[in-house]
Amino acid sequence: MSSYGQTISIKHFLNKKVKALVRETPEESPFGTSGPAHSYPLYVRITVKRQATEIKSVLDEYIDEDSFNEYPQYYAKVIQKESDLIREYVLRSNPFKQDRFSLKQTLSRFQFENQPLDKLINYYLLYELKLSLLELAEEASLSRLKFREPQYYFGGMEEIYGDDYHKLAPKPEELALLDIDVINWNKAVAGNLAAWWKDAPGTAIYNLYHSYPVEFWSFKQYDNQISGGIDRFYTLKDWLEGNYQSKFLEAWKDHPYPIKLLEAITTGFKVLTQRHLDLQDLINRNYLYPVKQ
Repeated sequence: MSSYGQTISIKHFLNKKVKALVRETPEESPFGTSGPAHSYPLYVRITVKRQATEIKSVLDEYIDEDSFNEYPQYYAKVIQKESDLIREYVLRSNPFKQDRFSLKQTLSRFQFENQPLDKLINYYLLYELKLSLLELAEEASLSRLKFREPQYYFGGMEEIYGDDYHKLAPKPEELALLDIDVINWNKAVAGNLAAWWKDAPGTAIYNLYHSYPVEFWSFKQYDNQISGGIDRFYTLKDWLEGNYQSKFLEAWKDHPYPIKLLEAITTGFKVLTQRHLDLQDLINRNYLYPVKQ
């Protein structure tokens, strides 16, 4: 950062203070090794104006220690991308021209605002789903229903019902306590969310489901084609700048209607933005105002 005469130091490392995750390295590993490997979470150490802080990488990945040290080029692209995001995020607060700059406070929301796009979308949809479930729980007649399709259920229900989880639909208030990967359902499973209460149109859960295109509820299955893995991840910034859409159309070029598919997801994202003022604020603060020079 020569214009300031000072620097922003960013270094990724494996946090070995955390207990190692031991798992088998698959035979098809790109590193040419197999067998048990010790993995640690990826962290970032940032230093600005003699202030230093450490944050967990937005990738939220456990990485094999040997491969991280011996094959740094495998992780170079994604580390550079996150480093650029951090540097831009810090510069937005104009740190070298204020006396009371706090690095820790500046980065307090970095991980949330720059998390992978699928996790950001899931966060807001899950928030809406939990509110709808709590509202539905107030209607006693809908508190417990038989499953229409026993094979469709919310992940985690085995822990509540044991071997009988497939016999009863969970109470809405119980579902509201779960962390559900909302956008990880296929169309049939997502549709079943409304089907549980399809005879009661006008309920909160029914209205929520029909507020978004069905493709948006299945966002994860489409996103998996272009995202995932340590070597690539896409953020809200990629969506707003059009990078994500380009990769999406490339990945789904063999789909019968790739443009219509993207249009449906784009519509879902617009609805999501309209329904969440804090998401609107996030977009405005981060991407409509230039980095201060």
